[in-house]
Amino acid sequence: MNAIPEIRRDEQGRRIFEPDGPTLSAFLIDRSPVAIIRGPWGSGTSSACCMRLWQHACEQAPSASDGIRRTRFIVTRESYPQLETTTIKTWQYWFPERLYGKFYTGKKPYLHDIRVGDIHCEVYFSGLDNDDIDDLLSLEPTAWWFNELKAVNLDFCTSAV
Repeated sequence: MNAIPEIRRDEQGRRIFEPDGPTLSAFLIDRSPVAIIRGPWGSGTSSACCMRLWQHACEQAPSASDGIRRTRFIVTRESYPQLETTTIKTWQYWFPERLYGKFYTGKKPYLHDIRVGDIHCEVYFSGLDNDDIDDLLSLEPTAWWFNELKAVNLDFCTSAV
């Protein structure tokens, strides 16, 4: 029987992500404008994507006027039900509200408004089945994560340009 791995935490109680192998490690240090990672179920790719967004938020240059590191991310999946049962659960595992800030689900797209130290990070979650998908394009995101890209119809990107 396999032992349950220990979940390490920092002094604030936040989980510490440790990439499992060279592929996840390489993905996390890569700063290409477009990065794609693929792996089998349970391989840690979704968790690595969450951590990559967080890295970008932490690496953002602070504003000269107030010292705040502002970022805005969009996270999408084919539908809201898939987003809610998979992607958001993974995100909230790593970034629980009590430690990172309010998660708003009252209207679509959902928003996690993270305020930690000098980091102000807005993370929008949207199913691509949303009639208001064009509104996401005007959000001017720092980065966009297409969770389960192989199942995403990217026609909306070319039609919106």
